[in-house]
Amino acid sequence: MRVLDASSSIYRGLAWRLASTDLAVLRSHVTKDFADTAHTVLAWANVNAANAMPRLLDATDASIARAGLRITDYRRPTWSKDGSALYVGLRRTTSDYVGLRQREPAADQPKKSDDKVSDVEIWHTNDVHEIPEPRSAEQRDARASMLAVWHVGDKMVMQIGSDVAETSAVLDGDAYATETDRKLYAFGQKFGRRDQDLWVIDLTSGVRRKVLTKVRYYFGADPTGKRLSWFDGHD
Repeated sequence: MRVLDASSSIYRGLAWRLASTDLAVLRSHVTKDFADTAHTVLAWANVNAANAMPRLLDATDASIARAGLRITDYRRPTWSKDGSALYVGLRRTTSDYVGLRQREPAADQPKKSDDKVSDVEIWHTNDVHEIPEPRSAEQRDARASMLAVWHVGDKMVMQIGSDVAETSAVLDGDAYATETDRKLYAFGQKFGRRDQDLWVIDLTSGVRRKVLTKVRYYFGADPTGKRLSWFDGHD
């Protein structure tokens, strides 16, 4: 038995690379900057080596901290097939989100009153999400994160996801990733019209480009990671 790392921190999200001895883990990093815990990523290439030392992506790394983000344990780290990159989850402070919407600056709060608080709920036809929906999805929303890639050994993290409310995925081959964008079609979402735009992100350069506009049925990529499939509603 050999100790790989020792501290008073909590270790989470143990992730082995398939058919290898490469290992990654999240180490908690408590800081007053966040409402909950940030994490440092530790990555070993071949933990069997006698002098194996981890490469670190620190929770306070400048490329993350400047954007007001943190590495979260809500998304378990995953390796690229060749072991050159790790995919992790980023998130802003938990208090910034209420039902996946950014909280407005708090106004002056009135003094407490002994009067009974009304239990009336006011619904509006322009509401995209009915009141029970954010309530039932509160725990899910609190754990949502944005996908990012760390090319192991570098100090820079490339953010793939731009919105915790959208879905990001790395395509097979580790060359590209996709992210949905549903913001322009919020009205139709209320009636089951799941229209969305689709963006492709180059995982080397970070360049983003929109490849599909207002598609309702997107089925993902083929096994090569080079083609996308969708239904156009007609053919």
